[in-house]
Amino acid sequence: MLVGRMSEADWRWTDGGQEREGPVGELLGALARGEVGPAARVRRADWTEWRAAIDVAELFPEDVAS
Repeated sequence: MLVGRMSEADWRWTDGGQEREGPVGELLGALARGEVGPAARVRRADWTEWRAAIDVAELFPEDVAS
């Protein structure tokens, strides 16, 4: 195992008050289906704090969020 490398389940997000964990693809799918909204709190394993999904460029590229 490589140290410092993120695993596939290194994203966490809130979904209707419940915390979920999984790969970014799962989170992107939930966002696309409307199961998780842009105001949902998300966190990557290498971050120290939660952020709103809409504020994460990886989830909402600027050209889409504008």
